[in-house]
Amino acid sequence: MKSKSELRKYIRQLKTLLTPAEKQRQANSVFHDIECLKQFKDAKVVLLYHSLPDELPTHSIIDQWSSTKTILLPRVDGEYLRLYRYSPTLMVHGSYNISEPSMSCQEYSIGDVDLAIIPAMAFDRKGHRLGRGKGFYDRLLATSSVMKIGVAFNSQIVRNVPADAFDIGMNMVITDKSLFIVNI
Repeated sequence: MKSKSELRKYIRQLKTLLTPAEKQRQANSVFHDIECLKQFKDAKVVLLYHSLPDELPTHSIIDQWSSTKTILLPRVDGEYLRLYRYSPTLMVHGSYNISEPSMSCQEYSIGDVDLAIIPAMAFDRKGHRLGRGKGFYDRLLATSSVMKIGVAFNSQIVRNVPADAFDIGMNMVITDKSLFIVNI
């Protein structure tokens, strides 16, 4: 079994093989599947992420959904994520070179979220999630029972993600070619 750092390095290498067109194709497929879920249709407040170049692209999906749902995006604040309502004109460059909502946007708590769509470096079929190593999402989701859907490229699904007691698992994981329901 690979260590968390070895697995991160391996996945980073795999993601460099994806073209922008392939990334977008997989994203379109994943988010189409999400839009078909009852949990998504019923959700009024959805937590998403503003994707980095090596993540499943979310920018067009955020814009599309923000007209009918309250879309929240995380903002790094020290060791924690704070959640703010997405506004296309109020995005700023934040920590780790991630586009984040300005602090002038309306702030929400994790308790306000109906559905959380979460990225990762890797997932396994048990819903274990390997993040980038800072624990931001684990701390955010630790006290919440919100429905958590992990989204990833096909190449980010591995046999086993090393999981510690503090690692928060997903209820469902969706890629272009698979959907794993872990615990709903």
